[in-house]
This record gives sequence, structure tokens and C-alpha cells, in this order.
Amino acid sequence: METPESASATPPGRGGTSGIDIFKIAGKSISGWVPSRRTGDPFRIKMPYASKVEQRLNIYLEYHPHVRTYQRGDVSKAFAEVYNLATPLETPYPIKYVYDGTRHEYLPDYIGTLIDGKLLIAEAGLEDEKSKGKPLAKAEAARNIAKERGGVYWIGTEKNLPLSRHHNLLYLHSRREFFKTFHEIDGKCPPK
Repeated sequence: METPESASATPPGRGGTSGIDIFKIAGKSISGWVPSRRTGDPFRIKMPYASKVEQRLNIYLEYHPHVRTYQRGDVSKAFAEVYNLATPLETPYPIKYVYDGTRHEYLPDYIGTLIDGKLLIAEAGLEDEKSKGKPLAKAEAARNIAKERGGVYWIGTEKNLPLSRHHNLLYLHSRREFFKTFHEIDGKCPPK
């Protein structure tokens, strides 16, 4: 999501909190909420999404054994306060990039930490849209930030997050079964 310069100003004559539309994430309408155990706060467990691909990535992150915590990277502090969202990392999480010789800034869909404490940046979208032009420049900037911090950058698309896997994870999620972390599976960590 691009961060337009005028987005932080409240129009004259209108009350409310500057820079927040309580029904939108990064300019897109909220489609739904996923309960999450990986927000970093056991009392704030909801995670909004604005598209089906974001929902797929959200559920994938929820059950990935290398992910410790994740949150939205594209919400304002005011949005997080209104919806009581856990945001252990900076929010919004701006990433600067250059496209066609002009400096821009964008906000990734999800940011978080891996089991080893390193940075995770994850972006959701359609593969055709993410593979050329401006989205490619955004991905390269996010990949570089993650690499500098020893972390990873993941892109979740309709092709690498297939519907069959999503349905399996939804089934698991609806039962709220606990899914072990990588360290618990490989035996180097005592079980909880």
C-alpha cells in the first residue's frame, strides 16, 4: 500500500481521528477478522484482512512453524487502538523504495518475528500484479530490509497459497488445535 501524503490530514470541518478510517486497512475495506494466537498478546487476538489472498496468508502465518508473532504492517496507531490490535512491532511499518527515479514509501501487509527473533515481512497479492513494475520494486526493497536484519520476506499469492492448503488450515483453525513450532518438532525444545 502506498502512503499518500494527504492521507494523514483530517478534512476541514470533519471531526474524528486524523489519518484513520475505521472501516479500511490501507485504503481497502475490511473483509473480515481471523482470531490469532500469534499476535504477541493473549488478550488481543483478532487480525483483520482486506482480501481473500490476505486471509490465506494470515492463516498460513498462523500455522507456520517458524513464525513466532505477526501483525498488520499497514495500519495506523489510531486504527490499532480503535480495534485493540496487538502491535508489538512499529506500526505503521514504512519501507522506502525507489521506482522510476522517484522515492516512495509503502506499508507491507504483515510484519512479525520468526522463532529465532529475526524479522518477517510478508505481502499478499495476485501473482500477476506482484511480478512487474512498482510491486517488484516494493518487493526488492522489502527483501533488502529483511536481509539486512537477518530475516525473511515472503510473498503470498493465489498460486503459492493454494486453496486446498487454505481449506486444510481453516479446518485446523476452526478446531483451534495447537500446532507445534519447528523447535518442538525437531526435539530441541521442551514441549509446553
